[in-house]
Amino acid sequence: MKKVNYSLEQRIPYLTNRLASAVNEIFSLDLADAKLTIADWRVLSVLHDVGDQKLIELSIHTSIDASTLSRLTENMQRRRLIDKKRSKLSKREITVSLTSRGKELVEAFTPRALQYERIIVQGSSEQEIEAMREMLRVMYQRIMDFRASARPHKARRATNAQFRARSLDV
Repeated sequence: MKKVNYSLEQRIPYLTNRLASAVNEIFSLDLADAKLTIADWRVLSVLHDVGDQKLIELSIHTSIDASTLSRLTENMQRRRLIDKKRSKLSKREITVSLTSRGKELVEAFTPRALQYERIIVQGSSEQEIEAMREMLRVMYQRIMDFRASARPHKARRATNAQFRARSLDV
């Protein structure tokens, strides 16, 4: 039987995760000065850039699952980084907004976050950078579409044949 190698260091999920982990590790040191985490940063930066969000929308924008985000935002509200308000129409709907303190922190740390992005794309043209961003968005959407089309237990146990059957044209 022929040996099949995965070749981890050639796999895009591994490479993107390794890059994100390295950047997050460095940026976490900066954020720690303000007692912030990467998850806090995601919430603050989305609220800063997009504006007030329902909790479920914020979960989508930050890629933080709803239950984790609920606990995270409770903590952030206690620290006066965000405000949370229940909808008058639905007791289950919560809107999250940025406080002035949260806005100050985003504006203080944004230059550093942008610096790290400049470091990792150094030597790439603006066209190449935009092409990278678009390809990452497309890949993310493809895996989200795949996840939605497979039942959760089947997605975890998909065989090679199932993956080939759902082949993604890149």
